[in-house]
Amino acid sequence: MAERITPIEVTNKALVLIGALPITSFQDTSAEAVVANQIYEDIVLDSLSKHDWSFATGKISLNNNRLADKPKAQFAAAYQAPTSPRPVSYMRLWVNGSISAFDVSEDRVLCNAGIDDDVVLEYQFRPVEDRWLPAFRLYVIYRLASEFASTITRKAEEIELWQNKAAQQFETARLRDDKGRISPWVSDDLVNQALSLIGALPVTQVSQNAVEAIIANGVYDEIRKQGLAAHDWPFAMKQAELTRDDTFTSYRQRDAAYTAPEDMLTPFRAWINGHHADFTAERDHILVDLSAYAGEPDTATVALEYKADVPEGEWYPGFRWYIAYRLASEMVGAIGGSAQAAGQMDQKAERQLAKARTEANDGRSPPRLKMRTSRLTSARLRGLGPNAEPK
Repeated sequence: MAERITPIEVTNKALVLIGALPITSFQDTSAEAVVANQIYEDIVLDSLSKHDWSFATGKISLNNNRLADKPKAQFAAAYQAPTSPRPVSYMRLWVNGSISAFDVSEDRVLCNAGIDDDVVLEYQFRPVEDRWLPAFRLYVIYRLASEFASTITRKAEEIELWQNKAAQQFETARLRDDKGRISPWVSDDLVNQALSLIGALPVTQVSQNAVEAIIANGVYDEIRKQGLAAHDWPFAMKQAELTRDDTFTSYRQRDAAYTAPEDMLTPFRAWINGHHADFTAERDHILVDLSAYAGEPDTATVALEYKADVPEGEWYPGFRWYIAYRLASEMVGAIGGSAQAAGQMDQKAERQLAKARTEANDGRSPPRLKMRTSRLTSARLRGLGPNAEPK
């Protein structure tokens, strides 16, 4: 059986990297031990907070944790937070399989759930060092080394060295942690399209361990969402009638809340009974003022125009090429490409984005400008001549 990895062992690896002496306990009187005792746990918790690490996240049913005392305001029910392991951050809450709004007060989770509802909490905890991904452990070691260098050796070049190594190792650890989390929308064809742009061999499936596939999975979701946000793409614009949610409470100045579409990225316009309406987006809800419109609130129809997070099958070809160029730029380093090659892919991506925007706007009527016409212009339009005095 392998020996257990301890905080002292992780600390000593970092101390050795900067040429300092190892310690035997955080209670030692040496400068190294004093610094380590002050920063070790803070560095670990901050490193965990930078990503939803698979080895540090868990789900637990709160059905047996419901408390008799109800919250004083806003939410209908309170649940005792888990204690083993204890959460360091709260991520998501499901009520009967649907994402639900929630809050945390001391050691209680507050939400709107009935006594018979199924409530599941996803949270992040602090795992022991044995559970860490090796790449994450090395990231923590490099971060500790940079902190030790700043307080013990105090050499600027050494501090910068370990800071850079930590930043690079974080990306490596994040990509390795994500390789088993395959985006439901990234396809072999799109990845191979990007690989062909940089002269790399294709991958057989996006879930394999090839470094190109790992990188593609790590950056795909962010690239897709940034691309969709770059323009009002017709293929991503949708409209939907919303369902009222009387259980959602907000402190904003709106009197009704409606559940936003699950695929919504950005809301654009709202209508109440066919009339444009002011609205506020809050988490996964759209808030409006029904009192500003005639008629009974219970019979009001609220609709929303929004930008949706759409899968590849609904993209325009020009937009698909833009995403391929962006992926190629990220993956070029994986096959030994230069910074210049990555820069060239970025330039091609920008040109393709401009082309895709133009293609997307074909057939769209430009909005009519409502401008105040001057007296002189009015006279000219009536054929009175440039020097005529308008009546």
